[in-house]
Amino acid sequence: MHTRLHCSIYRCQMAFSLGNGSGYSVLEIVDAARQVTGLPIDVTMGPQRPGDSAILVADSTHAIHTLGWQPRFTGISAQIEHAWAWHCKQTAR
Repeated sequence: MHTRLHCSIYRCQMAFSLGNGSGYSVLEIVDAARQVTGLPIDVTMGPQRPGDSAILVADSTHAIHTLGWQPRFTGISAQIEHAWAWHCKQTAR
């Protein structure tokens, strides 16, 4: 996840990458989401597109040192469970 912090007092703007330093394939994420939500998720397989990265991993070093931020959810299932619970709470309102 990439996020920006706006500092209105100091009129500065910083960008942070937030992650736990682990990378997951799209299929690993889809499988975990299926397990957590209990919903079928359709997947259409195709060739890799030009410019697609083989792997993306967020380095949170800047956020850790600047903000004192620490990732709380280390495994992909825990991350999806937390996000799914938040989503369900929002849609129930």
